[in-house]
Amino acid sequence: MSFRFNKKRSLYALPITAALLAGLLLLGNVFVNENGNLRRMHYIACFIFAVLIGLALTFDWNIGEKLQKHVVHSCLFLSPLAAFCIIEIFNDNNPFEIKPGAIVLNYLWFLVLHLLVYALSNRMRVTVITVNALAFILGAAYQAVLTFRGTPVLPGDLLVLGIAMDVAGGYSYKVTDLLVLAVLVLAFVIILAIKLCQVKVREKLWHRAALALAAPLFALLFYATPLMDWMGLSFTLWQPAKQYQRNGVVTYFAMNLKYISIKEPEEYSAEKAQQIIKNGDYKSDTAKASKKSPNVIAIMNETFSDLGVVGDLQTDQDYMPFVRSLKENTVKGTLYVPVKGAGTCNTEFEFITGNSMSHLSPGVYPYQQYIEEPTDSLASILKEQGYTTSAIHPYYPEGWNRENVYPLLGFDRFYSIYDFEKQETPPEKIRDYISDRESYRKIIDLYESRMPGEKMFVFNVTMQNHGGYNYSDYEPTVHITKPEGTYDDAEQYLSLIKESDTAFQELVNYFSQQEEPTIILMFGDHQPKLQTKFFEKLMGKSLDDLTIEETQKLYEVPFVIWANYDIEEQEIARISTNYLSSLLLKTAGLKLPAYNKFLLNLYKEFPVIDSTGIIDKNGQYYAVGDPGTDNPLLDEYSILQYNNLFDPKNKLKGVFALKVKKEDPPADLGSSSSQSSDTGPTSPDTQQTSSENTAAAA
Repeated sequence: MSFRFNKKRSLYALPITAALLAGLLLLGNVFVNENGNLRRMHYIACFIFAVLIGLALTFDWNIGEKLQKHVVHSCLFLSPLAAFCIIEIFNDNNPFEIKPGAIVLNYLWFLVLHLLVYALSNRMRVTVITVNALAFILGAAYQAVLTFRGTPVLPGDLLVLGIAMDVAGGYSYKVTDLLVLAVLVLAFVIILAIKLCQVKVREKLWHRAALALAAPLFALLFYATPLMDWMGLSFTLWQPAKQYQRNGVVTYFAMNLKYISIKEPEEYSAEKAQQIIKNGDYKSDTAKASKKSPNVIAIMNETFSDLGVVGDLQTDQDYMPFVRSLKENTVKGTLYVPVKGAGTCNTEFEFITGNSMSHLSPGVYPYQQYIEEPTDSLASILKEQGYTTSAIHPYYPEGWNRENVYPLLGFDRFYSIYDFEKQETPPEKIRDYISDRESYRKIIDLYESRMPGEKMFVFNVTMQNHGGYNYSDYEPTVHITKPEGTYDDAEQYLSLIKESDTAFQELVNYFSQQEEPTIILMFGDHQPKLQTKFFEKLMGKSLDDLTIEETQKLYEVPFVIWANYDIEEQEIARISTNYLSSLLLKTAGLKLPAYNKFLLNLYKEFPVIDSTGIIDKNGQYYAVGDPGTDNPLLDEYSILQYNNLFDPKNKLKGVFALKVKKEDPPADLGSSSSQSSDTGPTSPDTQQTSSENTAAAA
């Protein structure tokens, strides 16, 4: 092999190289991290690859005939290393500092992909360019998801690409040092492929068939054998971003796929589920409409959270003064949700059904994957008690498959953004989203337009506070005084929370003046995706070094139940979303199915069960998979949830709903007396306070 300087090519190669180097100088600020430090190694690497691109373009490469075929075949085994490096650049990872076994597996995944593409195309140049370009696209998508929502890509995200594209307009796209470096590496690989793979090596058909078999055979080896154990690797759900760093993007994603399938709980059977209900003396209340029943309003407020729980946050004004002021006829406290930064529908799923994401594989979205037939929910429970059921979400109805899921959950009507756009007066918007105030006006409209004697249940999923938080035309009204620094996105977010607090005050004030009893629940779906440095300043340490207790702080949001009639006040220190609808029913004095009574009993022992871990009644924190999570009650929960969601042929009747359908025989629950619906648990984390009876809140 020899190299020869080509004057003609240098006429365009040198200007291209000069442009690349000048561009890197102009983009110097891109290589400065959030802490103001220059990412020197990335910057130097970019200059090196810019020069290598210029040299590769300038020189002719003369490969002897004897070597050409060997060079082409060598590309088949060297190119997977390049693809591995490209995708790990986006992971902000040194690919050769991860676990040795993971390096091997990542290389093998890309190798079998090369073999498959080569078998189909019979062109080495096409193979190298295609696979490395694919690695670039996948890496860019991985970085985008991690940047936008703060959590990495998981297999279930593949089912919601449309939704991701739909909401991505709210975020700004920035050129990063990782993107620049990956572009230069990919460009260099493409030039090498063109230069080195000049000879068309034709493989026989049976050779290509053998190469194509490598992919399914390796997949079988990975998923059907203890290959990960042999490589010294283990799978954990704890801190997935860190696991991607340790295992590499492709291998950890493949690990997740291995565990995404629905598995029966150990010792599961319909008979076992029935025995749990019988032994616990749980029995559904009889469905019966009552004129004394209150109207029920549940609001899941988009990204509503109190960042003061994360660390020492101080602002120039309180951003949720009204919610904090509520005391009379109020139950409020801290809610633990299953997601952070994004994934609204999973918090919604837990609340509306009482089921827990902790029993499902990471990265799944039940609204997209599991709700395909009528499913018992808070809506259907209230419908059985004579309520009309309406859902409001002032955004597109196809988001998270709500337009199909809501009817299956028992909602009579779904009001989406299209209904708001039909109004005579254009809906009020804050930034690009319909405001909370406008969304609450729809609740009031439904209340005022009811038939006489009609009891209503409204579930409102707001949109106002959706990320990102870098709108140039929205001026923050709340400013951060501690921690010190510039946090424009956090200030915009807190200002939106102040808007939400005011809108909620207006809603409460309206119903405080109504004579008809009404109970309102409002809670957040998750914390926002903000700059990492902001959260690290609040917590005083790197997010990679958080304990389970510190990590759980990132999953805390406030909730408040208020009524315009007398209810017992409570401050609840901790409760997870899967219990919240049962608490709402109990507080409103409504009927409960056996399943909800089971949940209220489980709550006494484990007030928090979420996708991050468990907190028991003594305040002990456990990560997912810790020995402390091996408990018969938790196993029972898993069995009942599986029967509820995944065993329709043997689903227990009269357990998840109030009444048994006429065509269905009742479950044999034994002859023991039923558990009263108003004897829910007195939480170990609950402090009850006495107060004067009042009909309305201030």
